[in-house]
Amino acid sequence: MKLDIARQPFGVTVTSLAVLAAFFSLRHNLSPDPCEIISVSDMPLDRIIDSLGLNSGSTAGRILTVMVVLVNSIMLTRIANRNMLYVIKAYLPATLYLLISSGIYFAASSLSVHLAAMLIILALARFFSSFRREINAGGCFTGGLLTGIATLFYGNVVVLIPFIHIALSLLRRSWRENVLAVTGALIPLFICAYTDWILGRGFTDIFVIIRSELDGGFDVSSIASFMNPFRLISIAILILLLFLSVGSYIGNVRTMRTRPARLILVIILLLGAFAPLVLFESSPAIIAPFWAIPLSLLIPVYFVRNGSFAAALLYIGLIIAVIALNGIQLYNQHPLVS
Repeated sequence: MKLDIARQPFGVTVTSLAVLAAFFSLRHNLSPDPCEIISVSDMPLDRIIDSLGLNSGSTAGRILTVMVVLVNSIMLTRIANRNMLYVIKAYLPATLYLLISSGIYFAASSLSVHLAAMLIILALARFFSSFRREINAGGCFTGGLLTGIATLFYGNVVVLIPFIHIALSLLRRSWRENVLAVTGALIPLFICAYTDWILGRGFTDIFVIIRSELDGGFDVSSIASFMNPFRLISIAILILLLFLSVGSYIGNVRTMRTRPARLILVIILLLGAFAPLVLFESSPAIIAPFWAIPLSLLIPVYFVRNGSFAAALLYIGLIIAVIALNGIQLYNQHPLVS
């Protein structure tokens, strides 16, 4: 028996995205997990967002956050289909991104984190579009610049700057384009440093702030949030799907076209680049939107090439576990029967 998870209709995908996003936002609004309450960082653009009242869990901030998450989901699907990552047109990345970035944990009170994730997705699209073009200096520079701007929202994104060099090397870009991309990533930081110096502050203040954010470290007390059985099940299924997807890629890479083979390898490396965030960040809710980017693009590799009933059960099990996680947490705080 087969259930073709990969070929979901677009209408079903959009409807499920809207319903799930509203449900996750409601759960966070009424029953937030302690690790989902995010404090404002000292990064310049994060402070601006907070000064507008959009980082404090306000109604406008929550609505904008949900909208950004939905846009990110759709952009990832567009990236996957435009670059022919899979042998079919699939909308799975959208649903997976929403489940991972907002279902298991949801930093709904931090618009800046999701805006940083959006800029990284846009940068990834620019880098991917450069594959096999003779000259794409503008695209490489823009991708680097978007990564640098994302750093001004969330300082730990700085870990991606070394990844830019490796990714562009795999995409067969010249050393000039590589230098342009890394330069683009550094320009926003040096503009902030120069602005601080003009205003009488220290030139290195922005770099000190980033260093302090990297020194944050994982908060051991947040491990208690993992004790929810449905959260454990959700994470376990994601880990299993990750290994199955990487295994599927390795098993089929020789028969894949060059473009998707190279781009999927870059996605795997992007996941590796985001892995150190667990060492620098105290809240798993902040890490989730960034890990969701490579995971939502990589996991469909398994589903597209495996239409078995077992694969469908894993996907359905993930959705049920995430819904149960949010539903039970919501019910415990606001029971229907007193």
